[in-house]
Amino acid sequence: MAAGLILSHALYETALPGAIRDDLARDWRLRSLVRTAYASLIGDEDGRELEQVAHATTRKNLSHYLISRDPRFAIHELRYDLLDRSAEGLKGGSRLGRVSRRLWALSGGRHHAQNS
Repeated sequence: MAAGLILSHALYETALPGAIRDDLARDWRLRSLVRTAYASLIGDEDGRELEQVAHATTRKNLSHYLISRDPRFAIHELRYDLLDRSAEGLKGGSRLGRVSRRLWALSGGRHHAQNS
């Protein structure tokens, strides 16, 4: 909820409670969520969709792990990311395959593989 209030403040100049400002100042997770959400909404303002920006959807998906500090939440997200089959048959195959390829690309794997 705090991320939503911060985005509302940034975009529409709505009031922002002091407690939320304090949370933003000390919580790196919240700052990261807000940056990712803002970039997803606004981007670089050149009109491109999120899916057209390199690794933008990967950053968005990885930001889901920052929503809660509860390890059960992270385990649930990981289980979903690894086992969900709803996208099979679509471009990119299973979620596990897509996540693996995205992580490989983010780690520079493609660059290292091409230079080997």
